[in-house]
Amino acid sequence: MAMCTVADVKAIVSPKTVTDAEITSIIALVSGDIAADTGASTSSTDSTLVRACIHYSAAITLQRMKYTGELASQRQIGDSMRSNNVDAQIAYHNEKAQYFINKYVSANYDEYTIISGRIGIGEVDNEVLYEY
Repeated sequence: MAMCTVADVKAIVSPKTVTDAEITSIIALVSGDIAADTGASTSSTDSTLVRACIHYSAAITLQRMKYTGELASQRQIGDSMRSNNVDAQIAYHNEKAQYFINKYVSANYDEYTIISGRIGIGEVDNEVLYEY
């Protein structure tokens, strides 16, 4: 089982050249990567990880669409020319996914360190306890 579904990814991107089976494979790969990074299960239903999975899967799907030519950087149809800025969209989705992963990791980090107030022998918070 994966962290998100094909329908979740298709809510962000609508590919014509990337099949549902390919998107399912992308989601499985991304779920495994996220699980390895966070220590969570690949079938986690945590909303933060689900969002990370959706954004990473959307980024990879956009890359796939770019390589198949569906989202070429420039396309000319007749006399008109169309240009896409796919790289910016891919970068956005990668950044959003990393944001959600960092948010999950920081929220689930159990070990906190407490900085000691001691600076030297006989001192606590810069107050001298003993004068020599």
